[in-house]
Amino acid sequence: MYELFAKAGELEESLLTRIVRNRMAAENKRTPDEMRRKRRHGRAGAAIPRGGRGGVPEREAALRARHAPFAVKRPHILNPVKTPPESAQAAVVYVKEGRPSKRKGSIEWLLMANKPVNTVEEAYKHGGCHMRRWKMERLHYAPKSGRAVEKLQERSAGKTAAPILTRSIIAVMTLNMTHMGCLEPETPCSALPGPDERKLPYRIANKTKREPKKAHTIKEAVDYLGRLGGPKRAPSDGPPGVKTIWMGVMKLYILLARRQYPA
Repeated sequence: MYELFAKAGELEESLLTRIVRNRMAAENKRTPDEMRRKRRHGRAGAAIPRGGRGGVPEREAALRARHAPFAVKRPHILNPVKTPPESAQAAVVYVKEGRPSKRKGSIEWLLMANKPVNTVEEAYKHGGCHMRRWKMERLHYAPKSGRAVEKLQERSAGKTAAPILTRSIIAVMTLNMTHMGCLEPETPCSALPGPDERKLPYRIANKTKREPKKAHTIKEAVDYLGRLGGPKRAPSDGPPGVKTIWMGVMKLYILLARRQYPA
């Protein structure tokens, strides 16, 4: 982690991560302990989405934030010759729910950034970025689990970059469709670019050669791709997930290529 922060500073890139372990500051103080002792700098409300594993319902939470700069010491296990300087500048943001929920999932985040945090507004902005981490994780999950991008085993970075880029573009489209199907289900389907991409899933899902009489919604398109990418679903199963939609999109383009270039 220390090397990553040092490299981000060298490249002048922004880096934000959640920390669990105690990080020793240059003043021989442990950053989490110091942050918990500080007075809060502000308070704000936030809509916390539903937690799937713990069964935590969606709720409005009152968040309290604290922030402070630290010079984090280089871990003693790192080689002092090959690694960056003795300390790295970092800003720590501590966000905690004012009235914790009785159920699991009460918020208590310790965030570390490599850029200064000077105002409470910037501290809450970092908290908002952290709340979006699940979408970022799903963006990596789709090409990793859906198309086994780790198994490419190419011999050079140049040969690896092209297939990763292609899968990343499809992953963004898949995530957009999945989230749009939940947020705006009645929106006309425009996530799939061409008419064949919109008509073929309908024909396969309904086992017909006829074209749809009207443009179907994004929710219907997600359902058709879910049927194409996975087993038959029960009505109580809810909308298909990212991996199922990913598999449906990949099968769709294989079928379109087969139609364009028949054997």
